[in-house]
Amino acid sequence: MNIFDSNIHLPCTSKVDLSEYTFMHESAKSLKDMLHEDLNMTYNNLLNCFSKHLDTIKNNSNGCNIMIFNSKITPDELKLFVSNVRKKINNSYFTMLINPKDNISMDKLSEFKDAGLTAIKFHGYIQKISKEKFQSVVNISVNAEILKMPILVDSSYGGLNMYKYKSIELISCILEKVTKVPVVILHSGGAKAIEALLLADACKNVYLDTSFSVPYYLGSSIEKDLAFAYKKIGTQRVLYGSDFPYVDIVDSFEKTSKFLELNKFLEKDCERILSKTSMDIFFK
Repeated sequence: MNIFDSNIHLPCTSKVDLSEYTFMHESAKSLKDMLHEDLNMTYNNLLNCFSKHLDTIKNNSNGCNIMIFNSKITPDELKLFVSNVRKKINNSYFTMLINPKDNISMDKLSEFKDAGLTAIKFHGYIQKISKEKFQSVVNISVNAEILKMPILVDSSYGGLNMYKYKSIELISCILEKVTKVPVVILHSGGAKAIEALLLADACKNVYLDTSFSVPYYLGSSIEKDLAFAYKKIGTQRVLYGSDFPYVDIVDSFEKTSKFLELNKFLEKDCERILSKTSMDIFFK
């Protein structure tokens, strides 16, 4: 079966205990180290870590969407990186974390697209996107829509900041203005899976991503919420991601496969989640 991993990161010098899902524990030093590395990876760091992770990525997927978290990467650097990666992985696509403070212009976003950027991303917790910053995110998202670029939004929910940065509310604001390009709710809302479902039910351009949440909540009542949500909106709007290396890539796939089996997803639904939905989003 083809597997497209829609959520690949590249840190390689910082390590987390991959036997535990530590993402929710914001005080974990190893996790903070990895996030710091992710946010500050230069072109050379990206290329070096990609080389180190290449075999792991290729052994566990037929294609991938790579997250670039350093918003200081230039279009020229991105173009070189994209070219190098695609020599090794033909079906590779690229999403960049955009800093709302930069209020990036249409022309600049267009430069990144011309350099090979596929989609943009926002992360409420890491970027500390409080309500007063929502309009900047919406403005950038509208420009991305004009350029026909998908918008990915992290919907992590947990830790000490879970009541401070409200990602589902942010996504709702984006959807008031963005209707024509995919808006992917990364992690499917986690513990707020039903709220993510309600947004997806109301807006047909909303997609849900399995990364982190499906393995983390396996065996809980939230597992049932996730399965219900995926079946309710249809698996043509659900895509698989591992969140590697924050989550072990093999463990992620094994637990996602177990989730699909336990919740009696049909083979055609599994194929959609594991590859075909991502093709609809990234391969255009």
